[in-house]
Amino acid sequence: MPKTPLTGPTDYYWLGDGFVNQEQNNAIYIFGYRVKQVSDGAFGFSEVGNTLIKIAEKEEPPYKTFEQKDTPFYLSSNETEKEMASFGAGIFVNTAKAGAPGPDGYVYVYGVKGMAKKLLVARVKPKEFDDYAKWNFWDGATWNADIKKAEAITDQVSNELSLSVLPDGRYALIFQQGGMGRAVGMRLGKSPIGPFGPIIKLWDSSDALKKKSYFSYNAKAHPGLSEKGELLISYNVNSFDFFKDLETDPQLYRPRFIKIKFN
Repeated sequence: MPKTPLTGPTDYYWLGDGFVNQEQNNAIYIFGYRVKQVSDGAFGFSEVGNTLIKIAEKEEPPYKTFEQKDTPFYLSSNETEKEMASFGAGIFVNTAKAGAPGPDGYVYVYGVKGMAKKLLVARVKPKEFDDYAKWNFWDGATWNADIKKAEAITDQVSNELSLSVLPDGRYALIFQQGGMGRAVGMRLGKSPIGPFGPIIKLWDSSDALKKKSYFSYNAKAHPGLSEKGELLISYNVNSFDFFKDLETDPQLYRPRFIKIKFN
């Protein structure tokens, strides 16, 4: 459960992406979205904040000891910010120690904004990951310290996603089109900030949607589990009527996997 100064009494976590920070004694960093229940139903929750979880290398599952810190990487929807935005949907570690080709030494952290699922991006040196003042955000022209000036680099992504380098040096952004569409999508870019091309539909998840109440969401690649020249990709299936459908379909709330090969 969240335990930070900004945590409310009924808040709980929806975990975002994470990585092993080799510049911070191999600590595991994971983004935790603070959410709270606001009504009944499958979508009766609301994101209310963004937290960074840090687990020391010596800790072992089930990780009873870890740090939690509130972050400023959440913009609530209000009169100033018309659309909610939050960072941690995906992380790309562009460092030599991580084995990245042509590394620039930064960790890129992706965020999602609004119903159009606009993609935002921040970057920071891994040794400065805890120092929020050192973070910068792409504003469409340069890197800016003001999160409110972050500009979208593409759209129609999902709240969980991934960025991977392909054998030819291009960057593959993998996501569920529109957040909960039927298509597992890919956009190809020239750098971790793009520019990204049109959506390439890799997979139609229709066969997994056995009922009208089912939906697919949050596709992402797993390069650490992929063979050379391939990308292993997962997507999730859930239901708008979860508890009723789970009674007859115990395989409902589990990831599905596809694999794509590159020549």
